[in-house]
Amino acid sequence: MFVGGALGAFTDLLLGPVLGLGTLVMLAVGSVLACWLVRRRGLLTVVLAAPLVYLALSAAAAALAPTLSFSAPGIAAGVVFGFPAMAVATALAVVVAALRQVTGR
Repeated sequence: MFVGGALGAFTDLLLGPVLGLGTLVMLAVGSVLACWLVRRRGLLTVVLAAPLVYLALSAAAAALAPTLSFSAPGIAAGVVFGFPAMAVATALAVVVAALRQVTGR
């Protein structure tokens, strides 16, 4: 999940100064893949990991990008504007986790 999100964040930072659609798509894909690959007893951990991974990506982007501010308000702003990415990734992870629980896989 982190690797996919990092690839999306890297692409976004090459194209502009903020995390955007690339991060959203790759974080969502990483969340879905992680839910399919983890054991059933570890599904909750994967579902809850998407916002934490986005927070880590936002902090790393703020530290590495010269146009972003590596401060608490700067990272907080990145997390607030990144809420849709966190919500989509978490929602998709919940759907996949629910499907796995119902089907018993």
